Amino acid sequence: MFKYSETFLIAATYLVVKHPQISLAMFKLAANRQLALMAQNGVKAGKLASRASCYTQRNFSQSFKRFNEQQTPAPEKKSGAGSWLLISAAVAALAGVGYYIYRPTSKPHGKKLASVATASYVMTHENPEFKEEVHGGKSSGGASSGAISSSDDGLYKATTDHKSKEEYQQVYNAIAKKIEEEDEYDGGVGYGPILVRLAWHASGTYDKDDKSEKRGGNYGGTMQYDHESNDPGNNGLIHARKFLEPIHKQFDWISRGDLFSLAGVVGIQEMSGPKIDWRPGRQNLPAANQPPHGRLPDASQGATHVREVFKRLNNFTDEETVALIGVGHTIGKCHKENTGYEGPWSFSPNMVTNQFFDLLVNEEWQIKKWDGQTQFEDKKTQSLMMLPTDFALVFDPKFKKISQEFAKDEGKLFNVFAGAFARLLELGTEFPKDQEVWHFKTLEEQDS
Repeated sequence: MFKYSETFLIAATYLVVKHPQISLAMFKLAANRQLALMAQNGVKAGKLASRASCYTQRNFSQSFKRFNEQQTPAPEKKSGAGSWLLISAAVAALAGVGYYIYRPTSKPHGKKLASVATASYVMTHENPEFKEEVHGGKSSGGASSGAISSSDDGLYKATTDHKSKEEYQQVYNAIAKKIEEEDEYDGGVGYGPILVRLAWHASGTYDKDDKSEKRGGNYGGTMQYDHESNDPGNNGLIHARKFLEPIHKQFDWISRGDLFSLAGVVGIQEMSGPKIDWRPGRQNLPAANQPPHGRLPDASQGATHVREVFKRLNNFTDEETVALIGVGHTIGKCHKENTGYEGPWSFSPNMVTNQFFDLLVNEEWQIKKWDGQTQFEDKKTQSLMMLPTDFALVFDPKFKKISQEFAKDEGKLFNVFAGAFARLLELGTEFPKDQEVWHFKTLEEQDS
């Protein structure tokens, strides 16, 4: 007898080919069923469910539209390749929903990690000796508040001459409303994830041991200049900077460092993530202060590289490191033209949840067979991806234990991430000891 997932896939294939209109209706019913189960199992409902429904239905509708547009009038003259590619895309979307509906919900954590091929890849990539044995060795302005000074330990001092919290809340609101208005971006994912990535990468260049003017961090907003923006690790972030340009024109007093970091806060909070501590006072720095390339995390590396990067930043703990990676990889998706990798990590790429850890720890993964960088796909739907660095979080014993905890406890993940992300955004900046930490209200909180 067929399993639920197998029956669903067969039925989906038949309906998409023979009755596309019916399949669209059934997909919407399935999406509603998914959302009901999400609410039943304690996953955020309401606004989150609405956003997930819009994302999944929009992507299916776009595939369905392309399918209809590319059908030839006479069935006997259909061009096999193009049509079947579109059919496959629709089937994958349906199968993904079916999988999520009927997937087991009580599997023991850590029981199914990865295939032998996955383990072999990570082990050989992390250990060159093992690899050799097995494989044979194979801008523009923005306001500045006067002179910029540095402390003796190499930190830039935040200015105290800044606008009020109410005025920064207006900037927050403008960014959040623009995210809502332009929610078609990236196939319905929206701008939230890429704004978080912008803030992360602008901060992730910091080197605590570098006391020169090229120490990095997002204090000076140097991502606006060509050298830093052209770092291969920042491919695609031009879309985030262009998104923020109208905001900067509207509030021309805000520095680039404050704008980039605040945009990351907006992204996290408006995607139903935790409250993030934030303080103003960063000032614009000249192009001469751009950090060198190569400081951002390399997605092809393992646990040793991950620890080295987060130690260089500011001695982040293993728990903070895992939280920063996991939340960053719960949202958004990769694009082959930018990074060499392709696809989303989770079924809800515009919501901050612990789904990344649940999937990484509990699902079975295999190396994806394609013409891009080495990445992994889930065996059941082949619609999700993981990077080699992601698997460092389950193959390293200390990282694995933390990942399992976060897979079980979203609240703990949010608490650890909120503190770590706030610290990441302040790397390289010295704030006055008595400066108040601000929390901004989300649009939803302001409407209630």
